[in-house]
Amino acid sequence: MEVTSQTAYEASKLPSERYAEYYAHHHDMKMAGLRFFSVYQGFGGNEEHKGEYANTVAQFADAIASGEAPELFDDSSQTRDFTHVSDVARACELAADHELTGVYNVGTENLYTSTRWSQ
Repeated sequence: MEVTSQTAYEASKLPSERYAEYYAHHHDMKMAGLRFFSVYQGFGGNEEHKGEYANTVAQFADAIASGEAPELFDDSSQTRDFTHVSDVARACELAADHELTGVYNVGTENLYTSTRWSQ
């Protein structure tokens, strides 16, 4: 299967996965790439420095904490899978414990559109 990227962000992730694949196959190493989906831990301002590039949850939390309504910049066709940081930590632990090799998506498989998360 050919993997293509639609954004610069996606393209930036591919080289590290390819390097891991190389080391796994040519140096008999266990390498797992974990792709995290919209990780959140609750409001804490920890992504404020990222501005418009902050995680959607951080943007919404910052707006709500400031007494503002979260702004949505889409046509409601985009979806997000919000994943709590404790689930991400558990996924890392499981990948290491089971010595996984490959690329794995880490999410809940529950997709939300802007109309669903703004209610």
